[in-house]
Amino acid sequence: MLASLSARQTQEIALAIGAIAGLVFAYGAFSVLGRRRHHRTSEGSHRIERISYLIAALLLTLSFLLSLVAVRTKTSQPTAPAPGVSSSP
Repeated sequence: MLASLSARQTQEIALAIGAIAGLVFAYGAFSVLGRRRHHRTSEGSHRIERISYLIAALLLTLSFLLSLVAVRTKTSQPTAPAPGVSSSP
């Protein structure tokens, strides 16, 4: 599946996954902060926080690896000369 995508498309997917990871991380942090205001936090809220941090870390790792693949794909693709430009003198 990744082989059929261009480097730009792979980079855009990586960026989207990274943004989702940021939202998951924020959800975990704000879920505990919101509960601390109203009453004491429970073990369940800390479990949600830890799970959301784990998911965010996995998504960020996936995003980083996809970005790395996109950069490697971009550098390994041969570049075509611009039209009208000749390499001969």
